[in-house]
Amino acid sequence: MLITCYHHVGEPPASAPHQRTWVSQQHLAAQVELLARRGYAFVTASEAAKHRARKVVCLSFDDGFADVLEALPVLEAFGAVGTAYVVTSEIGQRDRAWDGGHRTAFATAAQLQHLASRGWEIGSHADQHVRLAGQPEKTQRASLEASRERLEHLTGRPPRSLAYPYASYDEGTLVAAKALGFTSAVRLGGGLNDERTDALQLNRVGLCGHRWWERLERLKLAWTLRGWYPRRRPPSLTAPA
Repeated sequence: MLITCYHHVGEPPASAPHQRTWVSQQHLAAQVELLARRGYAFVTASEAAKHRARKVVCLSFDDGFADVLEALPVLEAFGAVGTAYVVTSEIGQRDRAWDGGHRTAFATAAQLQHLASRGWEIGSHADQHVRLAGQPEKTQRASLEASRERLEHLTGRPPRSLAYPYASYDEGTLVAAKALGFTSAVRLGGGLNDERTDALQLNRVGLCGHRWWERLERLKLAWTLRGWYPRRRPPSLTAPA
């Protein structure tokens, strides 16, 4: 099972300092087409976590930027759905300093509801985009609980999947996530998943696709599908029973 990770969708403004966090619609389509040709079935993160030994892929998008809506027609052209991991305190913000000071817009509640109506999963990226590891468990739980409540109010159902901000988490995070009903959680790195992968420490492969990087990203994706992408082990943490 494969989980990909994207951030912005579209062409980055010249002022954006981290342009490799963007994927154009054209290059996103090329990557999704490659996965479709390889016989991967497109599912949400929660579904992927249930089928770790199967040939399925979850296309995930972090932070909840407004431009995630640009991915919708691309994915629907291949009969695919996505998972949007949302920083809930940023929902609806229109001129927010982010990504090294670049001003950006976040999806509104109505836009996220539209994605959900099209079969997308709306997952949690915590309430604040801060590193969770090292914080008191009570603080971590408060951030995850606030996010959970906001998303349940927004979609009518509690979120089941979580993306750790900055891929930062510790044993306290795992305990809080399980206690709040999250059945899967994702980090960055690690390549493919299988039945041995902890559902609260699922691997993701970060991808982009802009200008000349697209060739490198498709090569990375091809290597991953062959099992050649280096597998980074998760931290030595004990998942809650």
